[in-house]
Amino acid sequence: MQKALKLVFLTLLGAIVVSVCIIIAWFVISEPGYVTEAKSVQNKLKSSIGEEHLRAWALNMLDKYRNQAERTGKCEYPKSEVPGWLAKLGDPFPLSDGNVFASRGGTEYLTVAWICGRGAIGLEIGTTNFVDTQMNSGLYWIMASPGIYIYTPRH
Repeated sequence: MQKALKLVFLTLLGAIVVSVCIIIAWFVISEPGYVTEAKSVQNKLKSSIGEEHLRAWALNMLDKYRNQAERTGKCEYPKSEVPGWLAKLGDPFPLSDGNVFASRGGTEYLTVAWICGRGAIGLEIGTTNFVDTQMNSGLYWIMASPGIYIYTPRH
């Protein structure tokens, strides 16, 4: 009888240890949701829009708003200026009103952002020479291609 109870106890203990190891491994191996979101935007960008199409639109916007930005250092452009094909990139999140034309280190770039429950998922788009220097800002960043960066909150 004692041998049977000992065997049941050891079997249950073994099952608990295996279950705990599986749960720990899942947390270690699986990527956080913010990484998945950023990669999703990157995949949609590559498959449905294309980086060069996005860059061409952004460079046209930079030309359009340059004078206003030079006077103030940065300027917001209306979200009505964001074409539907780009607005859909952040689905299911709504497009932000705070999209800006800015300059950092003498390099112009444009932001496009979507509001999510944890902050904003967004793009910073410039020429192929644009290097985003805010990549240590507490956000998760992916370089989609030279001069195009995707960011999302790290929580």
